[in-house]
Amino acid sequence: MHLVKGYVGTGIFSMGDAMKNGGLIFGPITTFLIGMICLHCCHLLVNSAHMLHKHYKLDRVPDYADTAKLSFKLAAPEFPAWAFVAKLTVNVFLIMAQVGFCCCYLVFISWNIRELLIAYKVPLDIHSIIALVVIPIWITCLIRTLKCLAYLSIIANCTLLTSIAIVLYFAFTIPTSECPAGLLVPGISEYAIFFGQSIFAFEGIGLVLILYNEMSEPEEFYETYGVLNIGLHMVTVTYIFFGAVTYLQFGNDIKETVTLNLNTSEYLGQLVLVLISVGVSFSFSLQLYVAVDITWPKIVFWLGPFKYPVWVELWFRTALVITICKLKL
Repeated sequence: MHLVKGYVGTGIFSMGDAMKNGGLIFGPITTFLIGMICLHCCHLLVNSAHMLHKHYKLDRVPDYADTAKLSFKLAAPEFPAWAFVAKLTVNVFLIMAQVGFCCCYLVFISWNIRELLIAYKVPLDIHSIIALVVIPIWITCLIRTLKCLAYLSIIANCTLLTSIAIVLYFAFTIPTSECPAGLLVPGISEYAIFFGQSIFAFEGIGLVLILYNEMSEPEEFYETYGVLNIGLHMVTVTYIFFGAVTYLQFGNDIKETVTLNLNTSEYLGQLVLVLISVGVSFSFSLQLYVAVDITWPKIVFWLGPFKYPVWVELWFRTALVITICKLKL
């Protein structure tokens, strides 16, 4: 559940625009290749962590950054500084990526709510909406364990799947506009934009080892018909299908996110905006979990032990949410 939720986020609603930039031939082919490369990288990461866990006889499987550190330590023992730099680099990039995803989520939710408010003629600027939206998001970010976040993931998956189904309903029932010239070979600049949009859609690699460590039967995660293979294949096929269908429906008029193409004067269009906003809001805490999982142990090591560690962690999570909000205001 967490794996699908970690990968299926706001990026899927931009796949129609990605197909416009990549074309209906090169777009699906490249998306499939990106998905398979991503799957291969996930397997390399899990297998490396598993091997290092056995080699160094660790208590638990190392996380993403520790896997990089131990890999350098094993491969180049004469350069111990490389191991430290590798761990630091992975941690910094992971935190930047996850905070960036959270910023995108916050803007995405706010723009959808803005479209909904416009439909009801409620004048509210985007900055005010962001300030209001961040309050319920902050509450979900106070959840400290993945087991508890699983309930939010179930709700988020249901709302996002329902909204995807409604968008596809619009795509198949509304009379199609002029057929886009999507079979043409894309230019370098358009293809570069498509590549960036597709890479952004596959955003969940930071969660892979965290989920692997949390599983009661880890071997079911990476086996042939395990969680990783089935989940990534489902996500890849969904991205290709959703992107191609929405692009064929809305043509070259498709927006950066397909939700902006929907008719918000209809109840179904409004329902999509509500469902997506709820689903992405519940996904926010899962993306932030990675950044907290990296930084919080370091804070405890440097500044701890704390008299009230739970309260300090909650204040730290609150500070992260406020920082993300300030970045977007």
